[in-house]
Amino acid sequence: MPSDFDSAKWTMEHTDLINALVEELEERGCQIFIERQNSFKVESSRSGVVVGGTPDIIAVHPDRIVTIYDAKTGQESASHIAQVQLYMYLLPKAQGGRWRGGKFEGVVVYADGSEKRISADSMDDAFVSRLSAELGVEEVVTDDSTDYASAVEESGLSRQQCLVHMKRTLGRAKGRLSERIRERYARVLERLSEIVRELPFDGADCCAGQLTGKCHVR
Repeated sequence: MPSDFDSAKWTMEHTDLINALVEELEERGCQIFIERQNSFKVESSRSGVVVGGTPDIIAVHPDRIVTIYDAKTGQESASHIAQVQLYMYLLPKAQGGRWRGGKFEGVVVYADGSEKRISADSMDDAFVSRLSAELGVEEVVTDDSTDYASAVEESGLSRQQCLVHMKRTLGRAKGRLSERIRERYARVLERLSEIVRELPFDGADCCAGQLTGKCHVR
């Protein structure tokens, strides 16, 4: 992703892609659930870790097939499939949710009109192993929800936070600093902004380390 990434443009393009997809699905006679309507949390019975997520769109088709759609404005990536598979696997396990015990198809939709379809039959307790072995997925890109960190960790995959959400996390953290701290650590804070612009491979970890280690943000 280039260092001159425009988050406002990305937001508009992502919203336009979702709106176009919603319109298409409604024309097919689907019942649509959008973004926050789809938020869920699942607690691990083994570790007590709570995992959450928010699929872009869940559509109930006229034939009663339920499909999770995730809209992507960038280039195709195996991590996009992994993200939707996590939704497909975890959403039926959410306590008290409308999708409890359900079964999902998955689709990653790109701005150029291409799609990657994921079969419901691919979901079982061994799906993470198949992601690593067959698809070569080693890393999942997620939003800034801390819920994802433990879930991805338990799966044996690596996690990176996407640039848009990393900027949001950085903005929130800097906003919590006092004026005195901002002045004292001006160079560190400038470096944080540079990291987000440059987007090195471990940029999210670098930012977190700078904030928690040097500025003592809790």
